Order: sequence, then C-alpha cells, then structure tokens
Amino acid sequence: MRRVEVGAPRTPAGFRSPGTYFPGVIAAGTYRSRGGKDFWDVRDPAGSLVIDLEGADYRRLVVEVEDPERTAAEIRAEIR
Repeated sequence: MRRVEVGAPRTPAGFRSPGTYFPGVIAAGTYRSRGGKDFWDVRDPAGSLVIDLEGADYRRLVVEVEDPERTAAEIRAEIR
C-alpha cells in the first residue's frame, strides 16, 4: 500500500466489469480504466477512503467506512 486518503470522487472512472452504479445511490464492484483496476464499495463518497495499492491486482480500493478519519489514521499508523 502506498497511501490512504479520506473522501472519494463522486463517480468511478472507467467501465464496470463487473459492477453496479446507480448515481447518488451506490457504486460497487470492479471498474477498469487505462490506469488499471479499482474496486469500489461506496454509497456516500464523503464517508469513503481511497487506498492506493502497489504490487496488487487492483491499483486502488475505494470503500465506505463508519469513521473515515479514524480508519485512515489507523491504517497510516500500521504502514509506518
């Protein structure tokens, strides 16, 4: 893992393969673009984390969590 950030883009980039996207409701599944594959599981982008990976099949995880600031701090502490 390279880094973790709080908040996500409003919509996934690329095309679903497989995945679900209903604007303003949910983005879930694998999204492919020229940059690689991202995995999304998000209803509210404001409550989400973006986790950039390296050495993995996916380039990025975008997931909604209960407390994004606390979760990001815990992840950063573990990777130091």
